[in-house]
Amino acid sequence: MVCLSRGRNPAEPERLDERRHQMIAAAERIFLSKGYHRATMDDVAREACVSKKTIYQLVESKEALFEALLESRRALLRIDLPDATCPPADALTGILTKLADFILAPQQIALLRLIMAEYAHSPDLARIFLRREHDRALSTMEAYLASLNERGICTLPEIAEAAKMLTGMALGEFHSGVLLGKSAAPSRDAIKRRIAEAVQIFLRGTAGPIPALAPSEGTG
Repeated sequence: MVCLSRGRNPAEPERLDERRHQMIAAAERIFLSKGYHRATMDDVAREACVSKKTIYQLVESKEALFEALLESRRALLRIDLPDATCPPADALTGILTKLADFILAPQQIALLRLIMAEYAHSPDLARIFLRREHDRALSTMEAYLASLNERGICTLPEIAEAAKMLTGMALGEFHSGVLLGKSAAPSRDAIKRRIAEAVQIFLRGTAGPIPALAPSEGTG
């Protein structure tokens, strides 16, 4: 238990930031140990060693607190748009490697398992999670793939779908295996190999013009 400091002016911006950070850390421990449905704001207040009133000064509801927790996790995913001089294979590998570090992190897996377990009681949790999960990574991926399209390196009629397909090919099996407990977390070498293979297949498959579809039988 990490207690928030008392006796300080909560109006000071740096103190508010400190309290918010420690409140979110306390909330994460409570949600993961008790589950979202059973956790209460009283539990979070006790874990953070503050009054419930203080908690409500920082967030308006338990749902808002959980969303703040998810946002604090998303803030750890920092992916910049690769420079145009970077080779496409290296750029895509960099994006996918950072995404792998994020989605396969034990804390992120634990939060997603919590959401899956709580869905029957709190379906809004899944909507909060899915509404913004991986937005930063996918938006960067989409922007970079669009730049490859513009430069004629790839031919992608559906940028958003292409980003999801590449991400799924590179990381989908690893993520689902760890999430469902079917396999242990992959090694760095295994992740590196899978990403490299997926990127090469993707770039080879999307290079050049899209072939015309063969006419179906009976058409002329």
